[in-house]
Parts: sequence; C-alpha cells; structure tokens
Amino acid sequence: MIVNYKADRDLAWAHGLDDGQFSNYFGVSSIPTMVLIDADGFFRYFHVGLWTSASISTKVASIL
Repeated sequence: MIVNYKADRDLAWAHGLDDGQFSNYFGVSSIPTMVLIDADGFFRYFHVGLWTSASISTKVASIL
C-alpha cells in the first residue's frame, strides 16, 4: 500500500493514486512515473522511470 511505502521511507510530501484520469491528461505510458505539483497546484516536474529516494527528496526540496 502507498501508506506503507510512504511511512517506511519517511517521505514527508503528499502522495496520491490515480484512477486513470490524471495519467490520461499527462500522457503517462509507463510505471513508475512521477508528477510533482506544488502547493499552489502548478505542475513542476515530470519523471518517467526509477530513481532513488535521495534524488526524489532533492527534487522535492528544490520545488518546495
């Protein structure tokens, strides 16, 4: 479950799952894909493929 993934890795930012509407809008064609949206609802980053928790944390910190 995503709750366990987030808690096990001590990830502070919000996570969500998609029912298909969001992925269709962004043209997501593979998993994993990460779309980062800031607190104001603006699209900030799009990443396809695997990456490390450290890299994700660095990217999120640069957006916050």
